[in-house]
Amino acid sequence: MTRKTFATRMLRADNKLDDISNALGHARQETAEVYLERDEDKMRLCPLEFGGVLS
Repeated sequence: MTRKTFATRMLRADNKLDDISNALGHARQETAEVYLERDEDKMRLCPLEFGGVLS
């Protein structure tokens, strides 16, 4: 629980995944991703176009 809270707070503070992974002591970013809780509201603000994926 502590690692997940730490990683999520780092993510919400706009830290890069590389930095979060290093702080958790992981060699690969993918390993750190299991500790991250995504902020769906922030993800909805993403400026990427989905090219007809969403209708």
